[in-house]
Amino acid sequence: MLLSLITGLNNIRPVVTAGALVAVSPTVFIAHSAWTASAMLLPRRIYYKVEDALWGWYQNFVVFVFETCLGVEIVLDGVIPKNVENSIFICNHQSAMDWIVADMIANRQGMIGHMRYVFKDALKYIPLFGYIFGKHGGVFVKRDGNYNAGKMCNTVRMLCDNEVPVYLVIYPEGTRYNPKRKELTLKSRDYAVKNSMKPLNHVLTPRVKAFHSALSAMGDDLKAVYDATIIYDNSDSMHVNQVSHVRQPAPSMWDVVSGRCRRIYIKFDRIDCKDVPFVNGMEAPTFKWLHHRFELKDAVFDKFYFAYNEDKSDKVDLTKYLNKHVPLQSARVVFPSMVLAGITTSLLCSSIGRKIYLATVFGGSVFGIVYSALVF
Repeated sequence: MLLSLITGLNNIRPVVTAGALVAVSPTVFIAHSAWTASAMLLPRRIYYKVEDALWGWYQNFVVFVFETCLGVEIVLDGVIPKNVENSIFICNHQSAMDWIVADMIANRQGMIGHMRYVFKDALKYIPLFGYIFGKHGGVFVKRDGNYNAGKMCNTVRMLCDNEVPVYLVIYPEGTRYNPKRKELTLKSRDYAVKNSMKPLNHVLTPRVKAFHSALSAMGDDLKAVYDATIIYDNSDSMHVNQVSHVRQPAPSMWDVVSGRCRRIYIKFDRIDCKDVPFVNGMEAPTFKWLHHRFELKDAVFDKFYFAYNEDKSDKVDLTKYLNKHVPLQSARVVFPSMVLAGITTSLLCSSIGRKIYLATVFGGSVFGIVYSALVF
């Protein structure tokens, strides 16, 4: 009977976890909208100080759910800076989990509320959060790679001019790497060859437009580029077929929520801005540097896969290939998580609160989608 109970709890855990992440979204939308309306006449610097804090509370709640509640472990090779500084964060892109991993890294630096993203255009239509993504300073990129470079520059410059810290997250590959999408891999390799670059095996050839625009926009306010290589440790994503040498897709967010990936390895490098080549109006030097960074990522994947397949066991402890586990900054996640959960519970436990909650779910979603379509 006890075994059946444990099995039943494990089966509903993914639903409960996903439900918690979704359940607090109306609360976040209400708080964000209230502050946006009340701060219309305030200086932008003051508005973003509070808006960044609100955004950080939700992002810390996400980190709390994955690391504290689900027990996902971060194993790091590299040193995350302790000081707040304007930076561009780049990493390989292979799963919806990637943006949560970026949260986990930013939490350890105290920068999680200052994160802005270069998003896929479709994400601006996510109910409630698509609107907040844009209002927070996100930049949306269309499927063909086009984006509003002017909006990015104006947004980034406005933030820097108002001394608002910027942690800009960019996925240079543009789309998720999936070894089963052969046409995508071939297109990526062809693009590399046409540009006289080395074809890559475990990542896609990076695109330089958004990254180059970000360098231009931040200018002297940029202090560093953070380069992270993310590897998910689960039997499917880590296994490479011994004959075809093709790895399986990285775990989805649902896989992680369901407990099928407990450990995430990160190779982290901080590159000082002076070491990143940039020529205004000329992308080639930056592209060459960026591609080299992805060649290094390719080498990291080769090292891990070789290590995994050296041992015939399905359970390989790869911590010996990385040097330290960096603990979560618990104080930064527990308090906001409890507050968001408490407010949400209070709303749902009262008649008036439920009406406000449901009105936000439906009315806020419609408003956010329309606003995003017209403005972002």
